[in-house]
Amino acid sequence: MPITVSDFFDAIVQNQILGLVDIETLKARWNKAGREAANDASKLARWMVVNQYLTVYQCEKILKRKADELVVDNYRVKDLVASGPMQGWLIAEDNLRRPTYLEQVSPAISTDPTKSKALVDAIKTASVFQNPQVSKIIGLVQQVGKEFLAREYASGESLQSLVNRKVRLKPLQVAKLFSLLFSAFTTLRGSGAYPGKVTLESFWLCQSGKPGASHKTIRVIDSLVDPMLLGNAASDSPSETETIHKLGVAMYELLTLQSPNSQPVPVASLVSEIPDLIAEFVDSLVMADSNQGPVTLAAIGKQLRVVLAAEENNKHVEMEELVVVSVVHGPSKKVNALGFAQSTEDDDSLSAANRFLEMVKGWLEKAGIATRDLILFTAGSLSFLFIIILVLVVFAFDLVPLFCLGLGAALGYGIERFLKHAEATESAAAPSSQS
Repeated sequence: MPITVSDFFDAIVQNQILGLVDIETLKARWNKAGREAANDASKLARWMVVNQYLTVYQCEKILKRKADELVVDNYRVKDLVASGPMQGWLIAEDNLRRPTYLEQVSPAISTDPTKSKALVDAIKTASVFQNPQVSKIIGLVQQVGKEFLAREYASGESLQSLVNRKVRLKPLQVAKLFSLLFSAFTTLRGSGAYPGKVTLESFWLCQSGKPGASHKTIRVIDSLVDPMLLGNAASDSPSETETIHKLGVAMYELLTLQSPNSQPVPVASLVSEIPDLIAEFVDSLVMADSNQGPVTLAAIGKQLRVVLAAEENNKHVEMEELVVVSVVHGPSKKVNALGFAQSTEDDDSLSAANRFLEMVKGWLEKAGIATRDLILFTAGSLSFLFIIILVLVVFAFDLVPLFCLGLGAALGYGIERFLKHAEATESAAAPSSQS
């Protein structure tokens, strides 16, 4: 039996899918006078997606009377990752609307006491692991008949995506990123935790620090818990020597935008202006001699830090120069996946306001202006204006020149941020023509 509009709204309420949104107000907007097909649940679903109340994934579940699958413990599922190393993972939000990844545990594991205990022990060990370059494990959460591993959400872009977009990073930027990765993998192996796959797809360039910050850092997103323990894939845990070689290959690919073949070309011949010490370091990892004796991640990481220290004395490169495409995996499906064409109809003024705020937020991120900087700058400007007015009223002093000076400082700040963003965009968008 097809789902009705009333059933659709009931499913939202019963499963608390929209959280604090006033469902009665939402119903009133949908049932406004003159709306055609007000009793058509599929049209309601399209309206929900267009007005950004629900995702296509959520609407499909509700239309199929499977809204209960959108509730996992205290999480509300938003979408499904369709590609990349997180393919099949769910994107959910907790009660505080913080995004989280949910990776389903195979039923074969959940129903086997021995395997289930091994998974629980691994999660317990992984949940206390702390490293800024490794996405955290939150814990095991339950749904009726199912279990999910909750992981920290990563907002950013994979290094593989940068290569696919032909974005050539500066050699010092690459060296800084991989110095962090060598340190992270050293810590992972020392703790006995699963290190994850050593691929560019698993390394994400993310925001560092508080939301809105422009500084970037590197993050390993699929480590700590072996996928074999989840029953989702075979174990892929390389030895220390293999990890070092794979990190070298990843570094080579990020610098040259191509994979090394069986006889790799020296990186200096493919990348212009690469410092000699960095070129020699990468070549030594990619063209490693199997008879050179045992090496360790800690030793190689220390060697890279020495190289960086020597090069940074000559040139300083900040990671905030990078332009990152946020959350490139995006939604799993588009609006027209529900069987109707994309529409520009939007009679929801609240949603329009939200979209305007998101647009402003996106502009600020592109301009490299952190939310904290904007708040402090605005507060400072208002305080400055208040002082001017106060002095003008009390002392009857002509402060027009001082006001112009403050206005000039504000304009100068805005122009400086714009020029910096334009320079970074040009650097990141166009691959180097010298090779």
